[in-house]
Amino acid sequence: MSPSEPRLATWRRLFAEQQASGQPITGWCEQQGLSLASFYYWRKRVSAPAAAPAAPQWLALPTAESHDPLLLHVGRVTIEVACGFDARLLHEILAVLESR
Repeated sequence: MSPSEPRLATWRRLFAEQQASGQPITGWCEQQGLSLASFYYWRKRVSAPAAAPAAPQWLALPTAESHDPLLLHVGRVTIEVACGFDARLLHEILAVLESR
């Protein structure tokens, strides 16, 4: 257990108490003697994903008889990958798209 685990558990409990109270956050924090900045800071931290997203993995595809390009759909973007593509460039493009 990391040193911040008990603190995270405490804040999770506080968020549940606030929500169950039905009070607005401002009034509830004032009543509890908590600053709004702390409340929002810990709410963001508690709701943050535990681990960073996994790096893209390369997938080996069987070679096709035709030389039709492979179409990759990433969100609203379609990338056409033809035979002889630059793998490093594709990796960089995917990293940029992932960061958005």
